[in-house]
Amino acid sequence: MEKAGHFTDWLTVVLLLLVFIIGFLHYYYPKRFSAFIKLPFNSSYFTDLQQEKSSPAMFSIFIEAVLILGLGVFVYLIISNNGKSIAPDDYILFVRIILVAFLIVTVQRFFHSLTGVLFDMKGTFNRFVQVKDGHLQWAVLWLTVLSLIYIYSPLKYTGIIYLGLAFLAVLYIAGVTKASLLVANKNLNGLQLFFYLCALEILPVITLVKLVMP
Repeated sequence: MEKAGHFTDWLTVVLLLLVFIIGFLHYYYPKRFSAFIKLPFNSSYFTDLQQEKSSPAMFSIFIEAVLILGLGVFVYLIISNNGKSIAPDDYILFVRIILVAFLIVTVQRFFHSLTGVLFDMKGTFNRFVQVKDGHLQWAVLWLTVLSLIYIYSPLKYTGIIYLGLAFLAVLYIAGVTKASLLVANKNLNGLQLFFYLCALEILPVITLVKLVMP
């Protein structure tokens, strides 16, 4: 299916920034970036990070920026692909998506820490966040590639958007499932885990959809 579209200069700047950050991570954190690329198939990303001489905190900050910016671009493309009326200079919607995503991530981090303290399982919940967010970050890294193909290819095949959406959903569910199994093996009963997932995983996704697509 062909779709004519016009994408603005500000979106090009955002994509260039994403490519720059990814290139920076690959150049300055080669071992960690290599482990990250293999994340769904190899656990070394979570077990061998301390081998890097550079500060792992900086890698986490930059990869989080890739997550928020890349997800923002993809959600923007979903909205434009669904026929919403978006002016060429309508960057306000993109900023709104970014702010909502940042707010949700921040609130999730807070409640993950609080839940870990309440159940006396802080280390376990930290690992939960690593596993779940790691899969989501990995998915968004490749969504950035799909976004570039969709935007700059001569023909706009909307199937790329649906493929990316399915890919994101599968990786998110896989990350949450792996992380949930990790927590479930640490004396957390099924009912507690169910309410946790509803409050901190399912509800934020619904909130994001409602806020950016009223």
